[in-house]
Amino acid sequence: MKRMFVKFVSVLVGLAILIVCVPFSALAETDNNSAMPESGNNLSLNIGTQSEYIEYAKYLEKNKANLYGGEDIVISGANFLSAGESGAVSSAEYEGKQNVLLWEGGKGAVSWTVNIPEDALYNFAITYLPLKSGVDVKYKLTIDSEVHFNGADTIEFTRDWIDATEEPRTDARGNEIAPEQVETGKYVYRVATDKTGVAVEPYCFYLTAGSHTITLEGTGHPVAIADIGFIAPENVKSYEEISKDYKVTENKEVSPIIIHAEKAGVKNASALIPKSNNGSAGMYPIDHYLTKINNIGGISWQNPGEQISWEFEVETAGYYQLGARYKQSDVVGAESWRWLKVDGKTPFAEAKGLRFKYNASWNYFEMGDGEKPYYVWLDEGTHTMSLEVTLGDMAEFYDRMNKVVTELGDMYLQIVMITGETVDTNRDYELFNQIPTFTSVLESAYTELGSIVEDLKAATGERGSQYIAAMNNMRRVINQMLEAKYIAHIYVGDYYSNYTTLSSWLSEMKKMPVTLDEMQWIYAGQDFDWNQPNFFESTWFEIKRLVSSFVNDYTLYKEGTEGTTLKMWANWGRDQTMALNSLIQDSFTAKTGINVNLQIVSASLINGLLAGNFPDVMLQLQRTDPVNYGMRGALLDLTQFEDYKEVLTRFQKGAEKPYWYNGALYAIPDTQSFFMMFYRTDVFEQLGLKVPTTWEEFLYCATILQRYNMNVYVPYSQITDAGIVNAGIGSLHLYPTFMMQNGLKIYNDELNATTIDSVEAIQVFDEWTEMYTDYEYMKEADFYNRFRNGSMPLGIAGYSQYLTIYSAAPEIDGRWTIANVPGFEGGNNKIAGAGSGAGIVKRSPNPDAAWEFLKWWTSADTQARYSNNVESILGMLGRVQTSNVEALKMLPWEPDDLNKILEQWEKVEEVPEVPGSYYLSRAIDQAFWSVINDDINPKDAINKWSIVADSEIERKIKEYS
Repeated sequence: MKRMFVKFVSVLVGLAILIVCVPFSALAETDNNSAMPESGNNLSLNIGTQSEYIEYAKYLEKNKANLYGGEDIVISGANFLSAGESGAVSSAEYEGKQNVLLWEGGKGAVSWTVNIPEDALYNFAITYLPLKSGVDVKYKLTIDSEVHFNGADTIEFTRDWIDATEEPRTDARGNEIAPEQVETGKYVYRVATDKTGVAVEPYCFYLTAGSHTITLEGTGHPVAIADIGFIAPENVKSYEEISKDYKVTENKEVSPIIIHAEKAGVKNASALIPKSNNGSAGMYPIDHYLTKINNIGGISWQNPGEQISWEFEVETAGYYQLGARYKQSDVVGAESWRWLKVDGKTPFAEAKGLRFKYNASWNYFEMGDGEKPYYVWLDEGTHTMSLEVTLGDMAEFYDRMNKVVTELGDMYLQIVMITGETVDTNRDYELFNQIPTFTSVLESAYTELGSIVEDLKAATGERGSQYIAAMNNMRRVINQMLEAKYIAHIYVGDYYSNYTTLSSWLSEMKKMPVTLDEMQWIYAGQDFDWNQPNFFESTWFEIKRLVSSFVNDYTLYKEGTEGTTLKMWANWGRDQTMALNSLIQDSFTAKTGINVNLQIVSASLINGLLAGNFPDVMLQLQRTDPVNYGMRGALLDLTQFEDYKEVLTRFQKGAEKPYWYNGALYAIPDTQSFFMMFYRTDVFEQLGLKVPTTWEEFLYCATILQRYNMNVYVPYSQITDAGIVNAGIGSLHLYPTFMMQNGLKIYNDELNATTIDSVEAIQVFDEWTEMYTDYEYMKEADFYNRFRNGSMPLGIAGYSQYLTIYSAAPEIDGRWTIANVPGFEGGNNKIAGAGSGAGIVKRSPNPDAAWEFLKWWTSADTQARYSNNVESILGMLGRVQTSNVEALKMLPWEPDDLNKILEQWEKVEEVPEVPGSYYLSRAIDQAFWSVINDDINPKDAINKWSIVADSEIERKIKEYS
């Protein structure tokens, strides 16, 4: 076994000698793993987000030109110039399109030649068909081998989604449930846009007349490309200009065109699901007793670029005005903006920024300038209207704020590299001397924040708000640091507090939620006819709701249903339970005829068995429960089913190991989680660090980071996706992983005693605890926030942390990634896993039906559908840590990251569970803390507690043998 700590001591000694004897610049030249900056004793680094490409706004300013106004320039996908090593091939016909490029790998680069007729600004457009479900398709677009501006290197093209069924699903009580969202399966037409929403209009590319080479570099999204091309940007006139030619005639007899917003057509995000709101008598449809789907939007429709479209019929051609019944109670004191298009075109310039003002109650929007209405000509026939989230006038403020916040965040990281997170107020740091840009950055931020405050006041008409107060507070701290530059470090805590407040506001600033109930197109001269209940109608409705709340049956199952019925308990949130219940009804029950009475309970199985009120099936049992319940005769041995081995092939090899005991299998895997390594690529690049693949390299990287007052995260405890510490040795810390990587087992072959007191195991325990004693790694930390601000740029965490960082830290997008957990040189690189199981209660009267349910539940299709349904409600953080390998591949991951996760998953090995195994976790915990807190020798600590654990295991085995 390789002794990383023994070897690392020699590395440290050598490093110390180099630090003393050799300038840092020479160290950078002689070390193969890390390149230290040439800064003498100055520990400041040039951490920042400056792109190698020009900003889009500066690009447009530099390339002032006319907008192209000619015919679209379209090149068939199959007419590519070169496909390099991408594996893309041409196809004469694919899914109804001719001359298509099939790019099943999605990686590499494909090039085309395009002839441009004149010097002008063009939009880039693409028509493609996603070949696999996943996240939005991303490409790097180069023209003549050049990326024209920042943003063109990561252009995202969204997918098209529709309701899986025309009508809402219903539960056994008649309550409506939103339909699932599925991709259309049709080709998608998109124009390249800014995913951040800062550039409100689609990207414009300046092209000169002549031949150009267009190249798309893929990141792994399988697609079929029908065509690409350059089109004329919209050049829309104002309503005042357009309406000069209007010949508006009024007609009181034409019926209004009513569009129920929940009946949406195509959406470009799976989270745009119809919803229910039974709190207002004015909703349609509405019921005081049953839940009705009657609106769409809210916080699931708030990010720039998210678009919903509706189809409607016009019986009488003419000029129409748009109105809507809406609610916008989330952006307090401000407006949410929407871009209206009719039949794919913007009718007039003002339609790019329809404003939905704040109101705590349901409100009414009427398209116009407040004095006169805005009309749109609609021919007789079928039309499509769409509303897209846009930042509108707030885009400029967001862009300016984003730049300031980014600079302040980068400055904070440089300050922390010098002072550490805990500042010594008695020390003279002279930050203005150690950080060359200290004064210039703070002065620039101070001035720009002041300018934003004044401009925001002028734009909104508000003299004060929480946002303005936050900016003024930041300016106050900056001013203190500039005026008292020799003691600027004493304000670092205040600086960070106000910086995080601005960061939070920046995130909120982009959110533009609106909930729509009903929309109307009315003929010119008419008035909107909204369903506005009067006081007595509203009061009567509220009384009926109150009465029904006392008599309403909130169970998800209707008694008296014919056929076999399984009872199942779920200690989940209501959203997850409703998603599962709807899946059961339209998939499992519909296909098998077996009913499921799904109940939300918090009682344990043992309580239910003692009371004689127990379920047939249990999902997401903690990993220690199946063996615990099974040896007590509470769970059924699943090996009695002939196809159990076939079912186990759905999971990683050995995933079921914690659920075996004495030849009986008491559960099959339900969820499975494991560690991944997270690191900030920007920090690693600045320090010249390589991604560690061994623990020796990890320790080296940690030493360099600590020299810059940054930390690494090696967790002592791991929290599961349910928010509860998952009992079991495999889920708590890296100790079992270290054991595995050194070829050791936690238990002996007979599974009746531990092996943690062996010579080799004691050495592993010693090495593990040294991380927290000798190297002083933090045992507990808010890794997400520290990783986000850069003070903890390297760490080990559960792979679900990826979802949190990806969805909730957009400001570091492209500045971080994941990798495999390091191993020992020459070792097996295995890691311990954690998870939950699904089992059948032994006293169940319907074991065969229960087994059919478990097979259905753990199948790839069900797991993927359930996860996608929950994610559409709760967002990315609702994604399930499924144990089904194929299901994980079907979920919307970034392709490169999915490959890393799958690669790590293949190295996961589960620790078996035995009677009394809970005491092993306790023993390791006690031994660990006695070393950390009481300075006990690791050998003495582990020997003492191994005896305690073995005694408890022996006692339990005898008790239940």
